[in-house]
Amino acid sequence: MIERGTRDISHHTQLFVDDHLVERMAGLRRTMHTVDKHPANPLILPEQPFETRYKHHYTWDNGSVIFDPKAEVFRAYWSQAQKHTSYAESDDGIHWRKPVLRRVSYAGTNQNNILMEDESCTTVAYNSDNTDYPYFMLSRGRHFLQQSGDGIEWQDVEGDFQWGRMSDSGACVYDPFQKRYITIHKARYPIGKTVVNPLTAEDWDIPIRVLGMSTSQDRVTWSPWREVLRPDESDHRSVAERYPAVFVEGFLYPWRMKEEFQAAHDLAERTGFLDRLTVPPQKGFHHMDFMNMIVIPYHNLYIGLLEVLNSTAQVVDFGAGGRPRPDSPGQDGTMEVQLVYSRDLIHWQRLGERFPFIPLGDLSDWDRSMLMPFTSNHIVRDGKLYLYYGGSFHSHRTNSFWNKPGDYPKEMQGLGLATLRQDGFVSLDAGQDGGELITWPLSFDGDELRLNADARGGLAVEVLDVQGAPIPGFELDSCVPLGDDDVAQVVRWRRQNGLGTLRKQPVRLRFCLRNARLYSFATATSRR
Repeated sequence: MIERGTRDISHHTQLFVDDHLVERMAGLRRTMHTVDKHPANPLILPEQPFETRYKHHYTWDNGSVIFDPKAEVFRAYWSQAQKHTSYAESDDGIHWRKPVLRRVSYAGTNQNNILMEDESCTTVAYNSDNTDYPYFMLSRGRHFLQQSGDGIEWQDVEGDFQWGRMSDSGACVYDPFQKRYITIHKARYPIGKTVVNPLTAEDWDIPIRVLGMSTSQDRVTWSPWREVLRPDESDHRSVAERYPAVFVEGFLYPWRMKEEFQAAHDLAERTGFLDRLTVPPQKGFHHMDFMNMIVIPYHNLYIGLLEVLNSTAQVVDFGAGGRPRPDSPGQDGTMEVQLVYSRDLIHWQRLGERFPFIPLGDLSDWDRSMLMPFTSNHIVRDGKLYLYYGGSFHSHRTNSFWNKPGDYPKEMQGLGLATLRQDGFVSLDAGQDGGELITWPLSFDGDELRLNADARGGLAVEVLDVQGAPIPGFELDSCVPLGDDDVAQVVRWRRQNGLGTLRKQPVRLRFCLRNARLYSFATATSRR
């Protein structure tokens, strides 16, 4: 075997999103897993007059769900039509209530759950180490950065955050491993393509959205905005392949009523993609936009929930008053969530061949056309990671030419919960013929090796020295095979009482699987 520098994994859980720790692997395939949507979805719906007034605007385009460990309550924050911030609470993260806050008057009454007026909350971060102000909000309005001690009463933070780069969405999160705050926000860049403005007959530039990042240790001083993710030609090509242009002309006309678009109806019956869109795809327009990304600090790496817009047509923007704005084009398309990761916050890699990590709902579902991930503070219940998201029945440009405010049929938006096995983003899978993985030299803390695995087909571990020879007492035939499906199975050897004698020494781990899945591993101090 080829030796290289020992990697100290300490007590951090190690995922298999890449070959960072893998020296050799055979007979295993890497699988990205998708989430399970909770059967009670949508958990929160717009019900009150101020929640349904702006029906042609997004309701759930930004937000957060934070579990407050001191108060033992879940708190939800979201932007209502990019006009104000709404608030809800829950004891279990599933059943929600909208408390009467009496903070903002609407239609002559303050009996509502409006937290802030003229403030559009993008996301909320939570830092349990900051005992005075654990809550931190990034918002779009008069006050960009705010902090709170209880999640209800907020005050401004006078920081140098580069707001000029930010558009109508963004995200912030606290990184407990590096003790810093991370914000993600998008910017537009032209791609050299134009379409004709149907109101002025002039050319419209087609921009794409790219994502950039800023970080801060103290919420006040922020690093310069730096681009980290940009769509590529494979992204643009995938949109054209999934949403082909099937009409000939008149993309601003009610195409669903015209006989010449019968072919579109026939295709929609087979694929459903046209039923997800407000307007049909426009020839030559297809491209992908990166609208937002929720960063999840996950032990020794960063998981990103990448919000992508499959841009399919340029349409007229009608604004809140319902009047056409010839100088303000909009885009239609569906929005999905893909999975990415990074080890340094700079270089990001796509996972699962760019297939959706949170898939769109079926054609009759409330979340059939748009999904927008929320931030949270690593909420795990019963071995499942809780991931919240906003969903919408309509596509990105509901206020199109013929669908004026309130005109779109069966409009539905809400908050949903998706769950994932703890550490279950990616697994290494072995079939009947079996497979194995050998790591590079590692050093670790703790005296137990714990695996997150479905080992019902069989899984055993051997500990090797740096040269690749089995360490006495830790041979494969001495390992007690695992046979359960669990997130924290302890590996044992018949002649050894754990890994305590190997602590801080460079060793290799050899995982042998048959009809099994390995999600992650970690070392820990035994509970004996």
